[in-house]
Amino acid sequence: MAQHPTSRRKPTQHGLVAWQGMSFRTMLRFFRLRPPTHPLRACRVLNTVASSAVTSVLKRAEWMRFGRRVREVQLAGPPLFVLGHWRSGTTLLHNLLACDRRFTYPNLYHVFCPHHFLLTESLVTRLTARFLPEHRPMDNMPCGWSTPQEDETALCMMTLLSPYLMMAFFQRHEVYDRYFEMRDVTAEERARWKAALLLFLKKLTVREPKPVILKSPTHTFRIPLLLEMFPDARFLYIYRNPHRVFHSTMHLRRTVFDVNGFAPVDETDMEEEVFRVYEHMFHVYERDRRLIPPGRLHEVRFEDLERDPVAVLREAYEAVGLPDFTVAEPHIRAEVARMTGYRKNRYDDDPETMRRIYRRWRFAFERFGYPSGLPHVRRAARAAVDHTPDRPHRRAESGRKTTHARSAPEPAEAAAAECSGTRSRVA
Repeated sequence: MAQHPTSRRKPTQHGLVAWQGMSFRTMLRFFRLRPPTHPLRACRVLNTVASSAVTSVLKRAEWMRFGRRVREVQLAGPPLFVLGHWRSGTTLLHNLLACDRRFTYPNLYHVFCPHHFLLTESLVTRLTARFLPEHRPMDNMPCGWSTPQEDETALCMMTLLSPYLMMAFFQRHEVYDRYFEMRDVTAEERARWKAALLLFLKKLTVREPKPVILKSPTHTFRIPLLLEMFPDARFLYIYRNPHRVFHSTMHLRRTVFDVNGFAPVDETDMEEEVFRVYEHMFHVYERDRRLIPPGRLHEVRFEDLERDPVAVLREAYEAVGLPDFTVAEPHIRAEVARMTGYRKNRYDDDPETMRRIYRRWRFAFERFGYPSGLPHVRRAARAAVDHTPDRPHRRAESGRKTTHARSAPEPAEAAAAECSGTRSRVA
């Protein structure tokens, strides 16, 4: 059984629910899909209905005022996409990149109110800022209207063509699965999704005419589609120790489903779903990353970013041809200083869960160069090193200075895993 954090507070968004950003027409389509509901969440349903009516009025008012500017504006430059699985460090990377004032980014208000933020952001954020929680419900990262956020939330509210429907449809994969890659959608759905993303980016550009930095793990599935829309886009892909990703993703799902769902969270098959989606994302990324032109993709190791963020970002800027890093460096250093003392969620690793993770995701451990963490494998690897005098000891993983994926684990480690029957399952 996957572990909960060893220290938990009751997750809350202080009444803020993602679905409040839908228009009235979209809300009707949403409830026709019949999300699971519970009488104790009736207020959340009513709140969503009422908010959608207000949103529709504000959407029309915004278009009357800003519609012409939105139609005519051109993007200030190709977007920069932050890719990677949930809980791999995408938020940290996005937050640091957003310190560069030559770029803009979607914030919490934009993604929760995508239909009218040009009209209402200035007033509403001032009036409601004090009601927001200090931290995000799933971790200890700061929360505020101006903090960088995932554009996928906005796309979900605008189109319902998003895997984030899973927040309300926990067990109904058929409702949202095809929206990961956007390959099995109709031509009309594909065109509507592309129009929504472009509209959202143009509205961000009207607000602040700068190139946009976007971070949504779901975009990792959509490299061909994003290149079709933005041939000159740049991509930063971040990865992390799969053990940490698994536990943190389980906690993320429990928390986000709870604060945004219309019924209590059903954890049946949740662990299997986390395994499945990670496997799907990994193989899609490995297949599609080769489509990105040279000099437009760079891979970042979370542990390196955490240890020396300035050096890692400097290398990333150079690798994908971003503007002079020295301009952004003072702002990034200031943000790093503000983050001092940040406390990550802690999880208790039980051997059985670790074995399941390694068995299912061994391909990721090998691709990214992480040790299995299994006690018997560690002992076998140490024994192999001890009996090979001419072979230098490997440096600790955390001590390596590179932001690219590592080579496969040591032969002794792989052999020990095979002998224990932990052959990976590849989806």
